[in-house]
Amino acid sequence: MKAQVFRGVNQLCYEDIPVPTLKPDEVLVQVQVVGLCQSDIKKIRYPLYEPPRIFGHETAGTISAVGSEVTGWQIGQRVAVMHHIPCMRCDYCLNDNFSMCDTYKNICTTAGFAPSGGGFAEYVKVPGHIVQNGGLIPIPNNISFEEASFVEPTNCCLKAVKKAQIAPGQTVLITGAGPIGLMFIMLVKYFGAKAIAPTYSHPALKKL
Repeated sequence: MKAQVFRGVNQLCYEDIPVPTLKPDEVLVQVQVVGLCQSDIKKIRYPLYEPPRIFGHETAGTISAVGSEVTGWQIGQRVAVMHHIPCMRCDYCLNDNFSMCDTYKNICTTAGFAPSGGGFAEYVKVPGHIVQNGGLIPIPNNISFEEASFVEPTNCCLKAVKKAQIAPGQTVLITGAGPIGLMFIMLVKYFGAKAIAPTYSHPALKKL
């Protein structure tokens, strides 16, 4: 399969690599759409991770293979993929610090090499823990792959909105109107509050 392999700072190489092989509890997804997160750009531009790796974690696609022990999922299903799922049992999780959970940090979707998301490839492997704990989300027929690829970043924004206890009647300042800022604006409005953001930052703000 083809993949964009991170080979060092500012080095992405379009390569042929093997399709990931599955364990009995794993699922293989053919990538249809993957978002480009600001964190992906940071990982590519700065010496934060040892190469080689395949980044990309805002992934939506079609299930192309399932392990022998997998139940509830079939080949051909359209899914959004979450690249991390916390254990929900450790002290970090019980205190809502999910990104500090060892399971969250160490079990990740992959297309090969050190697991790093894997969405910048034709196929991505979803580990059993993620398959079994809500990391595959069915895409309704009326939702496109492009729309479904926003599940992961929207989830990050939703967590922040809920943690801030945004409520109707409040006014919320959004400092920045890039993709994440635009999602915050829409979520704040959805929860009945008013969002204030610099209107010069992004032309899409005129539509919100």
